[in-house]
Amino acid sequence: MNYLPVTKGRATLLAFLLCCLPTLSYAAATLQESQTGFCGLDGSVDSNNSGFTGSGFANTDNSSGTGIDWKISVPASGSYTLSFRYANGSSSNRSGELLLGGSVVDSSVDFNGTGSWTSWSTVSTQVNINAGTHNLRLQATNGSGLANIDYVEISGAAVAADCNGSSSSSSSSSSSSSSSSSSSSSSTSSSSSSSSSSSTGGQPLGVNLSIGAGSDGSSKGAGSYGNVRDGDVNSFWSPSGSTGRISIKYSGSKTLRTVVIKEAPGSEGTISAWKLVNHNNGSEIASGSSVGVVNFAAVTLSKINFEITGANGTPKVAEFETYAEAGGTSSSSSSSSSSSSSSSSSSSSSSSSSSSSSSSSSSTSSTSSSSSSSSSSSSSSSSSSSSSSSSGGANTLVIQENAVGFCGVDGSVDSNNSGYTGNGFANTENSDGSGIDWAVDGDAGSYTLRWRFANGSSTNRSGLLSVNGSDVSTEDFSGTGGWSSWQTSSVTLNLPAGQKSIRLEANQNSGLSNVDYLEITGPNAKASAICGGSSSSSSSSSSSSTSSSSSSSSSSSSSSSSGSGSSDPWVTGCGTETSNLTASKIYYVTPKGSNSGSGNSFSNAMSFTTAIDSVRAGQMILLQPGTYKIPYSAGSKNTIVLSRDGSSSAPIYMVAADCGRAVIDFQFPEGEWVQDSFGFDLTGDYWYFKGIEITRAGYQGVYVKGNGNTFEHCTFHNNRNTGLEINKGGSNTTVINSDAYSNYDPKKNGSMADGFGPKQTQGSGNRLIGCRAWDNSDDGYDTYDSDQAVVIERSWAFNNGYDEGNANGFKLGGNGQVQRNTITQSVAFGHKNKGFDQNSNAGGVTLYNNTAYDNGVNYGFCGSVKSGEKHTFRNNVSLNGGNDVCNASASSNSWDSGPSVGSSDFENTNTSLATAKRNPDGTLPDNGLFRLRSGSDLIDAGTNVGLDYKGSAPDLGAFERE
Repeated sequence: MNYLPVTKGRATLLAFLLCCLPTLSYAAATLQESQTGFCGLDGSVDSNNSGFTGSGFANTDNSSGTGIDWKISVPASGSYTLSFRYANGSSSNRSGELLLGGSVVDSSVDFNGTGSWTSWSTVSTQVNINAGTHNLRLQATNGSGLANIDYVEISGAAVAADCNGSSSSSSSSSSSSSSSSSSSSSSTSSSSSSSSSSSTGGQPLGVNLSIGAGSDGSSKGAGSYGNVRDGDVNSFWSPSGSTGRISIKYSGSKTLRTVVIKEAPGSEGTISAWKLVNHNNGSEIASGSSVGVVNFAAVTLSKINFEITGANGTPKVAEFETYAEAGGTSSSSSSSSSSSSSSSSSSSSSSSSSSSSSSSSSSTSSTSSSSSSSSSSSSSSSSSSSSSSSSGGANTLVIQENAVGFCGVDGSVDSNNSGYTGNGFANTENSDGSGIDWAVDGDAGSYTLRWRFANGSSTNRSGLLSVNGSDVSTEDFSGTGGWSSWQTSSVTLNLPAGQKSIRLEANQNSGLSNVDYLEITGPNAKASAICGGSSSSSSSSSSSSTSSSSSSSSSSSSSSSSGSGSSDPWVTGCGTETSNLTASKIYYVTPKGSNSGSGNSFSNAMSFTTAIDSVRAGQMILLQPGTYKIPYSAGSKNTIVLSRDGSSSAPIYMVAADCGRAVIDFQFPEGEWVQDSFGFDLTGDYWYFKGIEITRAGYQGVYVKGNGNTFEHCTFHNNRNTGLEINKGGSNTTVINSDAYSNYDPKKNGSMADGFGPKQTQGSGNRLIGCRAWDNSDDGYDTYDSDQAVVIERSWAFNNGYDEGNANGFKLGGNGQVQRNTITQSVAFGHKNKGFDQNSNAGGVTLYNNTAYDNGVNYGFCGSVKSGEKHTFRNNVSLNGGNDVCNASASSNSWDSGPSVGSSDFENTNTSLATAKRNPDGTLPDNGLFRLRSGSDLIDAGTNVGLDYKGSAPDLGAFERE
């Protein structure tokens, strides 16, 4: 426990007073954001409105049930006054309720308008609190969220408690385990949603993985699919009848051991029969006759279904919580889980080899705003430090970035956030599979690995730990409250003697947290200069390469040969600082570049905005990999307009150096949007973007209006509308090997945000090649209301559509326009509506060699067409979904004259592999997903449509067998 600096005396004096003079009047304790006792919020700590104290204020998301969590300790039972300093610039009362230990102790705390967001007031409430340590939560009871909270002040001798410590059983709340006791309590959403599940008895469950995931289901009778993952038991989803399905879907693979199903208040006991199903392979995980906490053998998947098969009335599912840990108390009526379910993913399990198996002890996290060990504070930026411990032969060493034992990061070594030790921190790319590599040596025995990290996001940036190529555990890195707030997380393992290649790799699409250092304690442990070894990661760079200039600390994973290294004619490849592109002049840019910098090198770099103002046709803006934050002000646009023109022979280039990733972050908080606040408003012609990532724009991520623009290996995610939209005359746009995911429009509850949107008044000549779109709230690809043909090649759409989105993979028309689109060698799966959708396109659509799997309808083309128009289907595959094909010339498809198709025709149908990291050249991963197995009847079963093929005739489906 840490005492707050609330008196003029030192903490030791305060401790003495608490012990020996209990009748004294104590000063009030003040709990600030990002300090001890502040355990997280459903939103962000902001500082864009003046008048706050401390480092900022807590700004919750604008929805009911969002809140702020603290932990306090009081020495004696009694009445305590809690005062909240707040600002409310709206005209409505942003009321909330106060919970102590999970029980409501004040159901109406009013936060009336203060006149502006920079005018602050206080409101107080009096609460009876028993002696001990307690979880405290303030959560909104209105749809606008809470007011901005500067601090909470608690009268008497209350002190801030460690968020990771246990709560007292003597509290006035209903359970001592009402919120997670791990470091995940600082995750912005998990504290409220995991509280009731762990209060059923047993071990705390940790982070609710449903928060921040996607959801879909069968036809809904009431409520939104998203209501089951919002942490609010008062909102719910109901099927259209007494049975139905609701699903949680993740952007990558997750390993689950527990599910908690909560029915809405007043409807408890309605559900009488149910089963949990692994959506990826159809296997049953568990079943039962009443809901609650369900524990089962570990299963790895990307989507889990809760199927209601019987009910006494209309069910109301309030929460569908999912957890990586086993805990709580299992529902007594649930059957034992299927032992075979844990084999659903061959690539994502956390089992270890015998040579590097983990011990039974779980990972632990602790707050560490300063260095977590004496050895780390003494480590230099150029070498790892070590010290001997008192336990016979055990050494403790700290490996800093760019030191012996540090073998590389799939990203960059940055220093733009304060509080790190050494010369910076390792910042991975924001993608699944990006990681950090280390090398150590030592004797066989027990090793403790401890990471110091910062995570300013609201999600758990978890990672898979592997040693010598074998997966040994999954490590959680939950939110720390800010990118300058640091904590530690540790795990204890039994490791073999000799060289040990250690890799921590993100298993979700946000990448890892920022990692300051790795501290290792083990028998004769020492840092090793031998990188690579038997490590499973071929993407890690060598220690020598990371000791070069700052520009070379970008992602080494994509450094291939000096040529493109690819047979794909669209791929430019890697191998040079300028990512294999050339220009007449280069403007060097870094996240901390100066407006007055010359831009002639990374050591004298320009600012991003200065480079945009300076660049001309044939020239290049070369961005050092890292994050470029665009200033954000609530209610205002922060669009970057790119209006200058290049030419077909002299484009304007915007490129991430060394095939790294340059993240352009427009910083719009979740739920906030401004009409037409695009990230890039691209009105100019002939721009070439490579390695650029656009995120958190207030509307579309990129809005293309110009001609002849190209995007290669770019990413568009978590924007407040479509990731990349081509409209208003945008023409001859080529999008190559790019991803769009997790885009959502709060304006219309998810009904507009697609991954890619060449639509409406677009011009001619737009095409997408080798792209992926997933977990977007509306559709994956949408060509709605346009008469200009779009070409889509070798692209994937999966798991799109939630809340009020349409949930189609490829929506290929709309509004009765004649649009003769062509789509070839593409894949669609996991959509509750349609995989490939005509969507009232009055023109004939051509579909060659596509694969559709597990959609509500795989191919939906029975709408009317204009006289003389006809769809063309050749060499397509449909599995686990119906087909509606009319007004078409169709042959050599799996459902007509072609051979029948089954899962055995493919190397695998493990759809969780779809979000795997791209190949170094940017092309789509080849992990066997929907690739034909040797001996399949689909091989050479097609007809020649002009696409390349290997055998005597084309194969059926999206992938020609080599």
